[in-house]
Amino acid sequence: MTDKLVPYINSPDCLQSLVNHIEHPTLVIDMKYQVLMTNHKLPGTSGDTGTGSPFPHCYKFTRNLSKPCSGKSNPCPMQKVLKTKKQVIMTHTHFDNLFNKVFVEITA
Repeated sequence: MTDKLVPYINSPDCLQSLVNHIEHPTLVIDMKYQVLMTNHKLPGTSGDTGTGSPFPHCYKFTRNLSKPCSGKSNPCPMQKVLKTKKQVIMTHTHFDNLFNKVFVEITA
């Protein structure tokens, strides 16, 4: 029985299944800011990135920016994690498709 589980446990399908069971909207991002997968809780997505590109950058995917988040009002969580080697929680201001402000808590 265990031998049959090993290929699945090491597969992208297993990771996607785990991500889909996270209660909050989730992006899996690599150290180059590329979105590798999302969960179905993220509005407008169903596990894929929905951009036509298999690995869009998080700043393009979430905010339609051409470079990573920056500044005091929207600092980049990835840069903070890479610098401190610790978990960070911060709030970013995003906009919905009607241009209403949406405050998003980010844990990285």
